Amino acid sequence: MIYDICSRYALGYEKKKIKYSRRSLKVLRFVVGYDCSLKLRVCKFDIFSLNSNSWKVIDVNPEWMIHYFYCGLSLKGNSYWFAAEKLPDGSLGSHFLICFDFTTESFGPPLLLPFDGRYGDIMSLSSVREEQLAVLFQKSGAPAYTLKIWISSKVGPNGVSWNKVFLAVDMKPLTGFRFLDHAGGFFVDEENKIVVVIDRTRGPSFPTRPNMAYIIGENGYFKTVDLGGLANRDCRPLVCSYVPSSVRIKQAAPPDNQRSIPS
Repeated sequence: MIYDICSRYALGYEKKKIKYSRRSLKVLRFVVGYDCSLKLRVCKFDIFSLNSNSWKVIDVNPEWMIHYFYCGLSLKGNSYWFAAEKLPDGSLGSHFLICFDFTTESFGPPLLLPFDGRYGDIMSLSSVREEQLAVLFQKSGAPAYTLKIWISSKVGPNGVSWNKVFLAVDMKPLTGFRFLDHAGGFFVDEENKIVVVIDRTRGPSFPTRPNMAYIIGENGYFKTVDLGGLANRDCRPLVCSYVPSSVRIKQAAPPDNQRSIPS
């Protein structure tokens, strides 16, 4: 396994106690897998600090596995992924969320999902503004077509709670297929109770599989939009619901009695 190729990355920031101080941006790089040539399990985690322009290794020996095809999400300065418990026989158990806290530079405890997810199920993460976490779930086995979306009421590195199902739609009469487990990025419109799922079109009449936006709502509302780009077998549509800017925005200066020196 080549570290530079198989590495995954996440952007976050350290939360400062001093008001109006500049965010300390960091990048987490990790790889968890198996090197077939060496017959060794590979597990590496390190952090790059933009403030110090340096890397450092962190000691992590996880009892879980993050699948490469499930994308993570940055929210409130931390990063979240779907992870699966590693069982004694080498198989994987139920899925949960795992969060990397960029302030403590450590992973938190497993966070419960509002569904019982297994390997092969369609699962995707999104956010509602930079406040709430949203999850998309579609079962791989029967009944296979019901799409469900939940939105968190509270989320943090050490705990998460979920509101009731935001949207549940039977996709069989609408698309006739499940979304891809390595695609299915989505956006949420809370006000209009609509979700937009980004995936590929499938079927004999679409040999090149163009990327599509599937707009799904209540009471049978459904619309598709051809996004124009064509995807081959090795590509997948990838969208980000929120990307924190690494550029400091000019803001009004704090009152004199609340000024601090930027870190």
